[in-house]
Amino acid sequence: MNGTKLPNPLYSFPEQFADSYRIELEHFADAAKGKAPCEIEEAHVLACEAAVKVAERSLESGEPQAVEM
Repeated sequence: MNGTKLPNPLYSFPEQFADSYRIELEHFADAAKGKAPCEIEEAHVLACEAAVKVAERSLESGEPQAVEM
């Protein structure tokens, strides 16, 4: 069979965006140590929490769910 063999695809976000995750974790550690200001605003944290809760409800029900913020 003629063709090319490609490496296995990267499936998870941490695999696909390893450098971004490393940079975010380094920033978090620096912020926790007081070496850098925290760049994450409360509104972003609350929006992420709302999205996760909606995703969980959707997974449990098998139906689309509305985001309530």
